[in-house]
Amino acid sequence: MDDLSVDGDKVLAVVLSVAVAVSVPFVILLGVVMHRRSFFFESGCLWRRGVLRDRRYDLSRAVVRMDAGKIGLPGIPAPVLEVSEEGGRAVRVWLRNRDKRFALLPPGELRALADEIVAARPDGPDVSGVAERLRRLADDPVC
Repeated sequence: MDDLSVDGDKVLAVVLSVAVAVSVPFVILLGVVMHRRSFFFESGCLWRRGVLRDRRYDLSRAVVRMDAGKIGLPGIPAPVLEVSEEGGRAVRVWLRNRDKRFALLPPGELRALADEIVAARPDGPDVSGVAERLRRLADDPVC
């Protein structure tokens, strides 16, 4: 009878070890994905945080456009800002906050985003339309 309890302890230890081995990489991956969703603006550049290094998109040379997409499984419609440099891959900045139940970014942040884009390239043909849409979205989120 005592031998069976030792085997039961071994089985429990193996099951717990497998659970930890499976969950740790998942938690690390989740942290990396969440970290890469963060963006910030600094001196005319859009920065996307990375694990090893941050990626910079120079707004004075980049193509900036607005698009629409769907977030997550519920397919919530969300405005997206796409920024791409020549020869580079486009980055998508979702204008809804996943961490706050997909709420639209605050009006002040949308206006600041529009101002930053216009300041980086005031004479860009694509910039004025994007900035106008951002300002309209800040004034009336339903539009």
